[in-house]
Amino acid sequence: MPLDQNLLRRLFGDRDLPGLRIVLVCPVTATAVRQGPESGTGPAWIAYLCPAHTLALPAWPGPLTHSAGLHLPCGTVLDFRAPEELLRSHADLWLSKLSGLSPEVSDGDWSDVLGQAYEVLSARLDEGDKGDGVEGGGLSGIVTMAGMAHRSAVAGNLFQAALSLCLAETLALRF
Repeated sequence: MPLDQNLLRRLFGDRDLPGLRIVLVCPVTATAVRQGPESGTGPAWIAYLCPAHTLALPAWPGPLTHSAGLHLPCGTVLDFRAPEELLRSHADLWLSKLSGLSPEVSDGDWSDVLGQAYEVLSARLDEGDKGDGVEGGGLSGIVTMAGMAHRSAVAGNLFQAALSLCLAETLALRF
């Protein structure tokens, strides 16, 4: 069944969708959404949640409404923020924890931050930490996506760097 274009216009307006993220591992279809703060053209992000996660995450910001039209898995986030904001979110939520690096060490130079993260994660992989038994490639998949994010940032394409980290984030949930 094709997506209803009127529904997409109602949800997205005329905005691009720079990030589609999976932030929870949950097999249930979402029944509610939480919207992030207004960004001037609509919510900064929209998170789709199942009933259990809706109750378990009451501190998530934004109003809670029913999920109408899109039937997405729980934990799906449509993220409309600027690439720099998406990169900061990735660093804060999972990349710094996995790599042990803080983005502040590079004064916001995302090519440097992502290069250091790639080096640290690659070293872990070289040392034998393969994430064996982890669906989706474990650490090797995360290293691949972090490398792609770094190359994109070096080329000045922070949008593509953020997109690569969206994919890496999904793998990191299972790691």
